[in-house]
Amino acid sequence: MIALFGGSFDPVHIGHIKIIEKAVKHYNLEKAKFIPAYQSKLKKDCHASAEHRVRMLELAIKNKPFLEISDYEIRTRNSYTINTINHFKKKLKQNPVFIIGTDALLELSSWKSPSELLKKTEFIIIKRNHDTETQIREYLTQKFPNTDSTKIHFLNLKTINISSTMIRHRIKKGKSIKHLVPPGVDEYVKENKLYI
Repeated sequence: MIALFGGSFDPVHIGHIKIIEKAVKHYNLEKAKFIPAYQSKLKKDCHASAEHRVRMLELAIKNKPFLEISDYEIRTRNSYTINTINHFKKKLKQNPVFIIGTDALLELSSWKSPSELLKKTEFIIIKRNHDTETQIREYLTQKFPNTDSTKIHFLNLKTINISSTMIRHRIKKGKSIKHLVPPGVDEYVKENKLYI
């Protein structure tokens, strides 16, 4: 089984790596793919270019053969998860699993074709300390009554108080981010004068 993990990764941090490593180990996944989001020229969602974000991901997964990066959303300028799922379902000839945090899950109703998405793929939901499986399942049942509960899996993870936003703020203030990002990413950010 192969998992997909989407996000802007702007920049990638050790929380992202811990999440995906734990998911791979806990569910005995064959591999997991980072899917960095496309950045439209009309939007300012991402602070670093797609090229920089992919390069930082490459540094982050160095020597981790079970982790890969796909530039599908960047290359196709796709911004819809349902399109990404359909693409990988066809390419891999299997249903990929989608890794998602509870914060993103709570916004699922605003995504394109969320009911179709829930039918077509399984989810590994990263559960934060204060979330309960019962609450999450109740939310899904209320919003999407036909959700197949056997396709919803949970992964408990201790709260990681790191975010890309926090890292960008630290960089602007001239503070170190070395302990917050994977090896090599700190140097790459400095060399390319990112987020200043």
